Amino acid sequence: MIEQDTPQQRIRTLVREAGKILKRNEGFYRFCLEFLSKGARDAEIRKIMTGFYKDCVITFRDLVEEGIETGNFKEIDSEKAARAIYFLFMGVYFTYFSVDPDFDVAEQHSFHIDNTLQNMKKE
Repeated sequence: MIEQDTPQQRIRTLVREAGKILKRNEGFYRFCLEFLSKGARDAEIRKIMTGFYKDCVITFRDLVEEGIETGNFKEIDSEKAARAIYFLFMGVYFTYFSVDPDFDVAEQHSFHIDNTLQNMKKE
């Protein structure tokens, strides 16, 4: 099995590619952040964002479950682990766009994901 075929590597690839897209399209991501914040007040936007959230969690959950099934990850609650990955993913971007960042967003997010995956790894 090549490294790219592991659930860990596919999660890392998702994170890395999202970081590249963010850097090329910062204006669009700023708009998305403003759109997301309106979900707190607008039921229609909340419905759209809930669909996005659920799709992301399902993607991460499926990768976590695959990792458990293949013996790459510990026996953990795949739904909670998927939400944790999503929260890390979204939190770093929200912070990046809502403060004057003192960090590289891709490096910081890779650090989060690497540590999370290391803690999930079956020893």
